[in-house]
Amino acid sequence: MDRKEYQREYYLRNKGRISERRKELWVNDPSQREKANERCRESRRRKAKERREAIKRGDIVLKKNDGRYVISIDGEDKKAYTIALVAGKVGRSVVSIRQLFREGFLPKSPLIVSGRTRVYTLEMIEVLRRVFDRYPRLTQDVKHKIYAHVVVSWEAIGVRVDF
Repeated sequence: MDRKEYQREYYLRNKGRISERRKELWVNDPSQREKANERCRESRRRKAKERREAIKRGDIVLKKNDGRYVISIDGEDKKAYTIALVAGKVGRSVVSIRQLFREGFLPKSPLIVSGRTRVYTLEMIEVLRRVFDRYPRLTQDVKHKIYAHVVVSWEAIGVRVDF
């Protein structure tokens, strides 16, 4: 197991404890809060810069047509869909899909177009469909299994997921 895999598994095992510690620091330490806000701002700036550079290089081509996009990943054009169309394809409502992202059952797509719009390729949607078929009732006791399953499956098809 390489270092990155070890760190990912460690985080998934200790996510609750790490989260509680972060919340405690956020509430009690103003300097820690400011550091966290600055890291967040820096991350947003870095991702926006990477996105602009990818568009300039031609790695990402944006063409919107009613919630459908065509994006170029490593020179290969792929269809990508917004969350509304994803929800329809997996048989869930948009509200329930967003709630699953908020509650940590599913990772958010790293593919972002037009600033804030997250899109999903057909391969990513197929992974979500399989997860919903395998786990018809999503409960807290399978939350980390589902998250890990989606992350591993997305990375297997070439979609890198940030934690």
